[in-house]
Amino acid sequence: SAPSDPNQSNVVHLNEADGSLICRAPFAGLARGLAIDGDGNVWAGTFNGMEVIQIDGTEVEPDGTCRILRRIAVGVNVYGLAADSEGYVWTSSSPTVRIEVATGATESITNPTHYGIAADGVGNMWFGGWRGGGTVHAIRPDRTILDTGVGQITAVTVHPDGSVWGSGYGVNQVVRFDGATGAELCRANTMNGTNPHGVAVDRRGRVWSPNRYGGYVNVYD
Repeated sequence: SAPSDPNQSNVVHLNEADGSLICRAPFAGLARGLAIDGDGNVWAGTFNGMEVIQIDGTEVEPDGTCRILRRIAVGVNVYGLAADSEGYVWTSSSPTVRIEVATGATESITNPTHYGIAADGVGNMWFGGWRGGGTVHAIRPDRTILDTGVGQITAVTVHPDGSVWGSGYGVNQVVRFDGATGAELCRANTMNGTNPHGVAVDRRGRVWSPNRYGGYVNVYD
């Protein structure tokens, strides 16, 4: 992939059954974030290009490329994206930019720091606390900040039980927070490898975290 060349974009649609290429989204720029909206369309955010691109989730153009629906300039380096339950896509950036899926209208919202990003389904948008020495925090619907006070966290994800998990890249731990109060509930040491750099929840409610170094993915109950 060479993101400066639209023909080698790093955003691709793959066949779930066998991993074969369905199409490639033809735009230049390194995409650092992806999100899927309620209509099944894909949004990609570029870091250097400072734009967000909406891509049709199913349609392929006659030339074999993925169909681009919309390109929106956001004026920030996009480090991640998340779609909420209210019909908006948010950028992981400072400030964050909230994009209305239906119209493409944008709103810039003050955000102290950023890294990973995740919506919790009750109106809060959570951000990791790594860049700029920041802490894990959420932007509430009224635009106030719920701050956990815990830093050195890169990725964040929201568990079905409402808790928020983060990958403690700087401390070799995963950390769990109360999604309502931001209080730290517990943390667990990395079992194999170092520098956990992602978190995801499976359908059984287990949390998976890959490490940047060592070649391991750890799973936590």
